Amino acid sequence: MDNHPVTILNAAGQPIKTINSIGPSVAPFSVNSFAFPQLATFPGAPEISNINGVYDNLRWYLVTNFWQVLSQLYCEIGLIKTIVQVPVDDALRGGCEIQTKELDDTEIQQLLNRMEEKQDFVAIKETGYWDRLYGGSATIPLMDDQDPEQPLDLAQIGPDSNVEFRAVDLWELFWDYAKISETTYGEPMGQWDFEFFSYWGVKIHTSRVWKMTGIKAPSYIRPRLRGWGLSVVEELIRELNRFLKTQDVLYEILDESKVDVLKFAGLIDALFNPAGQNTKDNIARRAQWANGKKNYMHTIVLDQKDDYEIRQPSFSGFAEISQQNQAELSCAMRIPQTKLFGQSAAGFNSGEDDIENYNGMIESEIRPTLKRNLQRVVQVRCQELFGFVPADLLIKLPSMRVVSSTDEENIKTSKHTRLVAAWQAGAISRQQYLDACNKDGLFPIKMETLQLSPDDLPISAQEPEEEKQIPSKAPTGGRAK
Repeated sequence: MDNHPVTILNAAGQPIKTINSIGPSVAPFSVNSFAFPQLATFPGAPEISNINGVYDNLRWYLVTNFWQVLSQLYCEIGLIKTIVQVPVDDALRGGCEIQTKELDDTEIQQLLNRMEEKQDFVAIKETGYWDRLYGGSATIPLMDDQDPEQPLDLAQIGPDSNVEFRAVDLWELFWDYAKISETTYGEPMGQWDFEFFSYWGVKIHTSRVWKMTGIKAPSYIRPRLRGWGLSVVEELIRELNRFLKTQDVLYEILDESKVDVLKFAGLIDALFNPAGQNTKDNIARRAQWANGKKNYMHTIVLDQKDDYEIRQPSFSGFAEISQQNQAELSCAMRIPQTKLFGQSAAGFNSGEDDIENYNGMIESEIRPTLKRNLQRVVQVRCQELFGFVPADLLIKLPSMRVVSSTDEENIKTSKHTRLVAAWQAGAISRQQYLDACNKDGLFPIKMETLQLSPDDLPISAQEPEEEKQIPSKAPTGGRAK
């Protein structure tokens, strides 16, 4: 039995002891768990339980740090653009609903119109795009009457501020300095503490940079991301490569599936004849001439001893491979195939379950980060238009579930029936009935409150009359007691 020297390492990766007389069955045990594994098959462990197979399938570098590759992927491959944009577009579909008691309906509509005019929702969407593509982005408010190096002063924003919101990605932002605090725990290598960003050479205070930090990475990976997160492309490289490779192979096979074979008499003798260079050239010109005639005139002319054959192989199984690749991409992104490829997966109850799972992903992962920046944008617009920010400001995004027009009308009819029944029973007043109708949009116009006389009200809504006292009659034939 051959001896294999083994070096035992401590937790810091430093050698402790070297053993020279150990058998090969124990040699793989020399693994430093705090470094890259060299040989991770432990003694007595079955092959299916070791990590060598997983280790060989890892890149050990991050695509998130290759921003040139990510930029080209977004521009050239439509699937990547769809994966990046569709969840953000769906998250902000239908705009938002602003609720506050300090602004009336006209002022709220004025606020929404201003946001549409200045394309604030477009800026929020683009911030979400770059956050998913690069693993980090930010929304920056730009205004004329404030120094970008100073902290954002919300109270100083007014009608003359000319506020504009701009979406930027993490590669457009650089911090001027970073201070690592040795006493701060919870973050790898301490806590990044910086006061200014540099945006294309302009120094901007950190309070004016509303960041989105992509997918949060584990602590082992986090220092390599410089305070940002992971791109969504990071987790689908294998699925994307399989998808693209399948498409490339299919294209090559379809392009070269039909092969024309020309059989020339005496070809071998002409090719191996040392003095037959002219013969070789003539054969090449002969094949070129034959192909030209076939292409343009749909015919071919051969010598009596020559032969011509068409080989057109048939292929099967590529459709199943393509469908499997599509399913793997949808699984990695948690986006149904109806969103990525326009077709539903089999066995998903006509698309109801996969859309419901997709809506859950939007509600839990996409909307929280977008809503935080949207809240800040609405606050700035309120300060600009009205000179204050409502204390009870609430922003609600519409439901992800989309109902048909028939179902929507049935829902409105049921709501109105319940309101009318409650009004007629006296449970609610006429004003409450009208407010509920306006809130749910049960009528195409807004219902205004009118002062009606008691005679115009429903019977149940009128004030009950006092019971009349009926005098008792004296009994006949005697005195009243």
